[in-house]
Amino acid sequence: MLNLRIEGDQSDRRIFVQTPKPEISQIQDESHRQLAAALGTDILQDNPPLLINVGPIWCVVNLGTADIVHALQPDMAAIDRLSQELNMTGVTVFGRSPTGQSAIYVRSFAPAYGVPEDPVCGSGNASVAAYLAHTDMLEGMGNSYVANQGLEMGRNGYVEVRIDQPDLTIEIGGASVTCIEGSLRL
Repeated sequence: MLNLRIEGDQSDRRIFVQTPKPEISQIQDESHRQLAAALGTDILQDNPPLLINVGPIWCVVNLGTADIVHALQPDMAAIDRLSQELNMTGVTVFGRSPTGQSAIYVRSFAPAYGVPEDPVCGSGNASVAAYLAHTDMLEGMGNSYVANQGLEMGRNGYVEVRIDQPDLTIEIGGASVTCIEGSLRL
């Protein structure tokens, strides 16, 4: 069960979901090399990739800047193989954004699950938040920031992220529009 919280109303309404407590583990150096080859770019050595389980398991990779993230043309077959080898959902990459609208830019690839690229991925963004908190990279962003995702998919999305540091509670959310209403009688 995931806890939901609603802030505001009408056009100011935002919905937040609290993610499961993240479980964080490292991957082997050989997997770093396979990952770099699959992404077609170098991986920062000072902040190595981590496996982060928030329900789905993502390999989170810091690529440094949003420009590098935008330029990626990953090898989906290689990501698929690596996902199966490491028993993970896929790979989520991020880099710092130079604009004021968002702190970071994110992309999530899960070809092993039939999703070559997710336009705006909730669990991927939650995993990035856990990575940032775990590696002490929240400095300068604070415990609340906005992530941008989806430009490559034609879906420019923004995700609000909130992190409670002492216990690593993570909430993700954003603006919402009611598309359907109803009730279920059991």
